[in-house]
Amino acid sequence: MKNKWKEYVDFMGRNSLWISLSILNYSTALSSVFFGLFFIYTWFFDGKSKISNAEDALNKKRGNAWILAMILASFGVIGIVSVLQGNSILSLIAYFQVKLPLLLVLLFLVYRKGVLRISESSWFVYLLPVFWIISASCIHYFQHLQFYNQMVLESKPIPMFTKIYHIEFGAITALVLLIFIEQWSTNKSSIAYRKLALAVAIITAIGLHVLALRTGLVMLYMGFLFWSWRYYQKVRGSKRMLPWLWVLGIAAVLGLVLALPSVKHRIINTAEDIRITFAGGDTNHRSLGQRVEAWRAAVSCLKTNTWGSGVEGEFSAMMKGYEDSKTTLLLPHRIGIHNQFLQMAVQGGWLSAMLLLLSLLIACYRFESGSWILVLMSGLMVESFLERQSGILISVVILLAAWNNWTTTSEKDQEIE
Repeated sequence: MKNKWKEYVDFMGRNSLWISLSILNYSTALSSVFFGLFFIYTWFFDGKSKISNAEDALNKKRGNAWILAMILASFGVIGIVSVLQGNSILSLIAYFQVKLPLLLVLLFLVYRKGVLRISESSWFVYLLPVFWIISASCIHYFQHLQFYNQMVLESKPIPMFTKIYHIEFGAITALVLLIFIEQWSTNKSSIAYRKLALAVAIITAIGLHVLALRTGLVMLYMGFLFWSWRYYQKVRGSKRMLPWLWVLGIAAVLGLVLALPSVKHRIINTAEDIRITFAGGDTNHRSLGQRVEAWRAAVSCLKTNTWGSGVEGEFSAMMKGYEDSKTTLLLPHRIGIHNQFLQMAVQGGWLSAMLLLLSLLIACYRFESGSWILVLMSGLMVESFLERQSGILISVVILLAAWNNWTTTSEKDQEIE
């Protein structure tokens, strides 16, 4: 009985992060509870190192510590600027409360210097709820095909049965699909449900295209290119495989464009966005145009206040930035910054943004799976992920993937001391 209880706790602990991500679609409070369980389990029960050489372990720890220090400093600068700007303590508590999951994982990675042993079925725990949400949302889309296709042309998202913001939902779905690709290619997924898992993953990927989430699709294809390059490096003896993989991928995309109105309309919409944004025109109902105007307003803020406005002063600073940049956007369309680095710059000055950017670039260079960080950075360029809980968890999963290479319990337990 004791061993069975231990096995149950072990399973729940290793899968609690994915359960947290799944529940996030329905309840942020429960999601936070399971993330807390994930952190407690990994810190006290599963934080062992797979590095057998003590010198290598020390070097890895020092490298992680430098990156951690820079990321913490980037948020610390925002805190200091906010205090100097007279922001309330409650606003600072709220700001760092959202960031807490990211900060806890960063502390774990440095001071436990460990591999988080991810169960071979963990990714599937999250993919199944996403599969249901995407399937149901696609059925709803096809029931109202003409109306939603017109909405896509007007830069409006197709509604989905989730509480997560549609851009972040696409990004986190793309991430799980990339993890599946990696596991499938290395034969890490359980034989018991490999065919079922493949079918679920394919339907989820197609559904992601139907729902036309541009940020998630960009992250998906960037990650796929990075994975295919790493895979090519590992199978140099089979050089014919990778070109055929790319050909099949391109053919699939072209087929989707021809078959799915939402994909075709999103491409038309994007081309029109680019034309209007850079050639001139009304950007009030244009997603890209609104983002470019927001970025210009943020840069305008920084011209007058290079040290930042604090977390409370961000909104008023941006409104002034819009006026100073002579925007043509109407007041309801003056959106948030939608760029994590510019957002941190407005909050804590260029120093805060540069510390975060430099730390991520160093991580890309240091870690074997640094391409995961590049996938995250591509999303941070067009969306302020770190300002919402769901975005924080996307970043957490990507950082864990980059730091720990997603070792499985079944194949590498013998390597863990």
